[in-house]
Formats: sequence, structure tokens, C-alpha cells
Amino acid sequence: MNNFQHLHDFSNTTLAYALNELREHAELWDNPLGNLRASYPGSAQRDTRAIIMRWCPRPEESFTSLDLVRLDPWYILSRCASLAEYIARMHGRPLARVLLAELRAGGRITPHIDEGAYAEATRRYHLALRADVGNEFRCGGETVEMWPNELWWFDHRQVHEVVNHSERPRVHLIVDIFL
Repeated sequence: MNNFQHLHDFSNTTLAYALNELREHAELWDNPLGNLRASYPGSAQRDTRAIIMRWCPRPEESFTSLDLVRLDPWYILSRCASLAEYIARMHGRPLARVLLAELRAGGRITPHIDEGAYAEATRRYHLALRADVGNEFRCGGETVEMWPNELWWFDHRQVHEVVNHSERPRVHLIVDIFL
């Protein structure tokens, strides 16, 4: 595979706690910034919602930690912040964006390419928190199913899309790091 790489498997226990917290704090999904990605005209993300943990549009705005996230008292955000920092340390690079993304049951992220200076300056990683049979992630003519606890890199500069044929929402931690 040229457009995907399975990198690591995390502890099932760690991620189970995170998902329980998401269920207990469902209001975190209902935020204007996190849903901006889905609401702009022509968005490929219209079937998604997100919890933005860190937004860093340019390399010169990168930070070495997720200070804003650490102000949040909920375990899910602190646990995911720790995982995001771990992923960045694995590659010895600073963090850019970090978000939790949910694709609704039966939903689709339509084919698109991430372009521009930000896409050229970053690598994208997905850590599947919840994914059932029928979640197809396609990129550059290749298809994978990302299972819970798996960390994947994929080339977001190629045409990519996701289809959730399952009956439950798919939830991923998305971590961008600077090259």
C-alpha cells in the first residue's frame, strides 16, 4: 500500500474509557467551531461533526503542547491530548491540528483532496476509537477498514473518502503533525 500505513495498536482499555466519556458528555459534539467543517457550502464533511481540540493552520503557529485542551476538565479530552502528543513524539515533530471526528451511521465523506500550504506541511494520522464492519476508508485507489485502537497514516494529499455502511457512528482521533 502506498497511501496507507498501519503504525501502531493502542490499549483497548485506554480507548474504552475515552468512548465512555464521550457518551457521558455528548454536548461536546454540539459546538459551532467543530461543526464548521460540515456546514460550509460544498463541504465533503457534511455527514460529520467534530470536537476541535487544537487548531493550528500554519507551521509558524505550532506549539509543543495542547495547553488549551488541558484546561478542559473532561477525561476524554485530556486522554486524547496525551495520545496526540505521543503520536507527535513518535515522529519527533510538532503537533498541528487535533480533533475528534464523528461520521454518522450511513454517512459519507465525499471524495476530496487536502490542498494548499497546510496540507503540504503536514502528515495526517487517524486513531480509530469506534469503527464497525462497513467503514471503508479509500485513498488513491486503495481501501482499508480501520479498526478500534489502530493508528494509521494516510496520504491526505491524494483523493480520499470514507463511507460508513454501519449502524453506528464512526469516531476517530485525527492528528496532524508538521513535517
